[in-house]
Formats: sequence, C-alpha cells, structure tokens
Amino acid sequence: MTEVAPPTAEGAPTEAAGRIVVDGRPVAFEPGDSVAMAILRGGEVPARGGTLCLAGDCGNCLAQVDGVAYVRTCQTAARPGTRVARHPAGAMPALPVVAGTAVTATALASRTALHHLEVDVAVIGGGPSGRAAAAEAERAGRTVRVLDAGSGEEVVAIYAGPLIVVRTPAGMLHVRPHEIVVATGAAEIHPVCAGNRLAGIVTARAAERLNAAGVDLGRVVAVGSPPPGTWATPIPGRLVRFDGGGDDGDPGAAPGRVRAVVTADPSTGAETTTPADTVVVGLASPRATCWHAWQAPAR
Repeated sequence: MTEVAPPTAEGAPTEAAGRIVVDGRPVAFEPGDSVAMAILRGGEVPARGGTLCLAGDCGNCLAQVDGVAYVRTCQTAARPGTRVARHPAGAMPALPVVAGTAVTATALASRTALHHLEVDVAVIGGGPSGRAAAAEAERAGRTVRVLDAGSGEEVVAIYAGPLIVVRTPAGMLHVRPHEIVVATGAAEIHPVCAGNRLAGIVTARAAERLNAAGVDLGRVVAVGSPPPGTWATPIPGRLVRFDGGGDDGDPGAAPGRVRAVVTADPSTGAETTTPADTVVVGLASPRATCWHAWQAPAR
C-alpha cells in the first residue's frame, strides 16, 4: 500500500481565498496559493531578494512562519491567519522569545506532537519519478510512504539507521524505512554574476508558475531558454549582470529590485542593457534524479 498525504501547498485548492499576515500587515491570497505566491501576488518578495525557483531548492524564500524560522514559504500553503515574518537582511532571525507585553506575538508551543512510522520504502518527492518508484515498490508487495513538501510533509533530515525526520502540519514525523528513494527532481541553475541578489529574478519554471497564477510580472525578459509561450521577451547574448537599486555589495543591506539586465554579444563583447521588471533565467538544469539514498541488506 502506498501512503501519501493529500496536497496542501501551491496548486491545491484546499483553502478558500483569505488573508495571511506578513510583517504585521494583511496580505490576500487566492485558493491554492503558497505563502510565497501570496506575497508575490501582492507585489513583494517572500524573503530578501535573490533568484526564486518556487520549487524548494534555492532558499531565497525562507522566512519565519507561525514562529518557526527558515521555512520554505514556496512549499507552505497559505491559510487564513498564517503569520509570516521575513528574516532581517544580512542577519539571523531573532530567537523566538515572547515578551509578556507582546500580546499579539506568536506564543511558543508547549509541546510538539511526534509520530512514528515504519515502512519498507520511503520515497522523497511526489513527482513523476517518485510516483513511478512508489508504484514499482508497491507492485513488489512492499509498503510505501511518499513524502512530498507540496503535500505538507517536508523532509528536513536523513540520518543513519535509517531515519527520516519530517515536518508536517500535525507536528514531527519520524519515518524508519528499510529503503529510501530520493526523487526530488532537478534543480535549475541560478545565475552567478553581479546583481544576482536583486529581487525580480526568477527561474524559467518559477516564471511559468507565476504566469499561470496570474501574478503581474510587469516587463518580462528572458535570458537563455525562455519559458514556453511568447509572454517573455527573449534577450540574446551572454549574461553579464543585473542592474537595480540597493545592490551595493553590502551583505547587511536589503537588496533592491532589478531594473535591467546586461548581456554581451558572444562575438564582439558589445554590451546591451535591456530594461525589465522581471528577468527569467533559463540556464538549463541537471538531469532529474531518482536514486537510492539507503538500501539495507535483504531481510
């Protein structure tokens, strides 16, 4: 039997439209939005800049959610009343200490529920490769659990034993499988150049999701392989840098937003500056992976 949690993150209409609270201000969300999508829909960024992938790979959407720091907001479903605090620029998030006079602060939980599960095969990733691996194991008569952040089960660690530590809406889950299959897909390559910490830079897959969700991206240009369709203007040449406000090289300063992308002709080196509100970077990605992280000896 294959166990998989019902979808709860982006793309799954499990909540009606409502509002979350971001840095003390209400932000509206649409059915199926993740926390990151809701913030982007409101014209802001979920963290402090940098290329967004919206696939749980980049770390550029990390924020404090309901008192828990370093949460991937693109993998967290927006629910009415969810409280989000973006991490300070260039600094660690504050320790979760609630002052007695801060009556609106998120109180520390007195207890976190811990659940245990033993299965033959644990599959990390609920995409096509993960589902195929789960189906193959099930046909062999093995018990299977599929763990996917998009379904509300975020794998935070794998230990020898083996032991998988999972964060879920109901608390923490410790999974002890006989075999682990990692099928988390391919991570898109991010640009390494001046200005890459500016807000408004997204990967091709993130751009597709934002466009499908109806998020206004303004003037959109694409460097490298553009996303399907003609809604992003392709820019030829080699990527040189991103120009924008606030990106002065100070790691403690909050980066501004991209205003233009600079590319160079591969033959002559001549540079061209193209104004943009959003830059899509299609720099390809490694081949999708599906591998065995752990396989105990046959019993």
